[in-house]
Amino acid sequence: MRQKPASLTLVEFDTKMVEILKHRILTQDLSTYEVPIDIINLDVLKFVPTQSNYKVIANIPYYITSPILTHFLSEVPQAPSELVILMQKEVAERICDIRQSVLSLSVAKKAEARLSVLVPKHCFVPMPKVDSQVLHLTTHRHFQEVNDHAFQSLIKTAFSNPRKKLLSNL
Repeated sequence: MRQKPASLTLVEFDTKMVEILKHRILTQDLSTYEVPIDIINLDVLKFVPTQSNYKVIANIPYYITSPILTHFLSEVPQAPSELVILMQKEVAERICDIRQSVLSLSVAKKAEARLSVLVPKHCFVPMPKVDSQVLHLTTHRHFQEVNDHAFQSLIKTAFSNPRKKLLSNL
């Protein structure tokens, strides 16, 4: 049996959703299992966790998948130990294929990625045009000595013109 968290911090950009969540918790329509919950009305890309050992569990807007992953894996002072994120299925698959993109290599430098639950589009209301997938990331420290800026510059250059040979791009 899994241990319940010491606390939960919910980061929600939509002010109306923050009010709905607060109301549901207050009226006990949403069970908190007696875990203290802090609801923060903020853009997640501006959120800097203060905990040293935390996990990110999120259903994210598909159009900011890459910025959110970059934020939590490279920009915040203390990366989470795990990220469990519902995202567009094709993006999750690309992240798990480290040969494919700047994003997949950037994630692989910081975490081990594995596909989890597939969530078909018909499970949502309104129904999106694409299926979703849960991606489970477990962070590691294998390549700490490699400078993030230099690494990003190298892989962006390598993928800058995909039809050319790698040597030509570099």
